[in-house]
Amino acid sequence: MYSNGEGVPKDPVKACEYFRTAAERGYLLGQYNLASMYEEGLGVKQDRKDAFRLYVDAAHKGHGPSMLRVPILLPFPSPQQIF
Repeated sequence: MYSNGEGVPKDPVKACEYFRTAAERGYLLGQYNLASMYEEGLGVKQDRKDAFRLYVDAAHKGHGPSMLRVPILLPFPSPQQIF
C-alpha cells in the first residue's frame, strides 16, 4: 500500500516499517520487499549489505525472486566483506 500509494499517499518510510515488521515475523515477501528498499535506498539509507543479507535469508527459505537478486549484489560488496 504505502510503497506504491495504493489507496493511501505514497510513503516509503512507512512502507519500510511495515516490511520490517513482516520480515521480523518471518514473512518472506516482507524480507524481499525490505531488501529491495535497502538496495534502492527508498525509505531507508541505502545499504546493500543489509539488502544482501535479507535476500540470502529469504533465498535459503526458498523464495525464488530473492534467489535471483543474490548474484546481482555479490560484487557489491564481496562475500568476504559481509561474512
